[in-house]
Amino acid sequence: MLRFRSPLVVAAWAICLGLVPMPGRAAPHSARATVAAETILAQAQPNAAYDRLMAEGYVAAQNRDYAIALEKFQQALTERPGDTYAQQAAENMAGFLARNQKQQQSSLFFGF
Repeated sequence: MLRFRSPLVVAAWAICLGLVPMPGRAAPHSARATVAAETILAQAQPNAAYDRLMAEGYVAAQNRDYAIALEKFQQALTERPGDTYAQQAAENMAGFLARNQKQQQSSLFFGF
């Protein structure tokens, strides 16, 4: 175990290593860390909205509420334009809606 004779030596050593900021100055790594955290947070928020909308869309589709599912997938597409998963899910829901509408029309026409 190292023993330092003077706390001044320990303080100077810590400042040189960048473990603590110099008096009167912000640590350069803390500014970078703040920018990195803000960037990650900015990226995470749209991802959270996208993930939530996709999950709500899948639940609605599972409950055969295709109109709500389509709406959720389209909202997810606004969060991530061009996303293949949201785009494919929206197309699937539009297909289900068209098929259900066609079945309802034929059942009205044929009476069953």
